[in-house]
Amino acid sequence: SNFQRCVMTQTIPLHRYVRTPSSTSTNTALRIEISAKYMGRTDCPSVFRMEARVANIRRELIHQSSTSTLEAPAGFWEKATLT
Repeated sequence: SNFQRCVMTQTIPLHRYVRTPSSTSTNTALRIEISAKYMGRTDCPSVFRMEARVANIRRELIHQSSTSTLEAPAGFWEKATLT
């Protein structure tokens, strides 16, 4: 058997959901939480890594965060979260 790397991407246009803070709250920070459930395969060792990138409307990177490489257990779901 031969197994290949599997990658999933998802783009969320935050400008559709997040409004600019009012001028009265100039130091308001926005907290974004990203999570995913994952499960390993039963026929081979599996790992999971999640990466989140926040970019502006011009696709310039503003912030980036990632999990370490996690062992993916076979037979039950695990959850990873980034904030």
